[in-house]
Amino acid sequence: MDNELFLTSEEITNLQQTVSDMLGRLMEETSKSGDDNTQLVIQLNKDAESGKEWKMFVYYKTENDTFTYSYQDQDYWDTDFFFSNTREFILAKILEEVHAVSGLQWIALDY
Repeated sequence: MDNELFLTSEEITNLQQTVSDMLGRLMEETSKSGDDNTQLVIQLNKDAESGKEWKMFVYYKTENDTFTYSYQDQDYWDTDFFFSNTREFILAKILEEVHAVSGLQWIALDY
């Protein structure tokens, strides 16, 4: 992946609109390149309960118009993938995760 669109939390004035725009761009870039490795990455704030920082990874699957997501902690431990999610679901899920840890550090689209 040669390009990256990167925004820090300070650059985001409307989180829901930013995430929605980034999901649209993820869909566009994945469809254009045909590369399923195009990804949206959200660096969440530290979780107060576990004390860990998590990244959320989101991928778009053109063949069935759905999103797949997973998580990775600061020690590079990965969760399973969660497949076949609608755009509405993934938007709500990202916002829920950001809210649960009182924000994000950054969001990036790697394409």
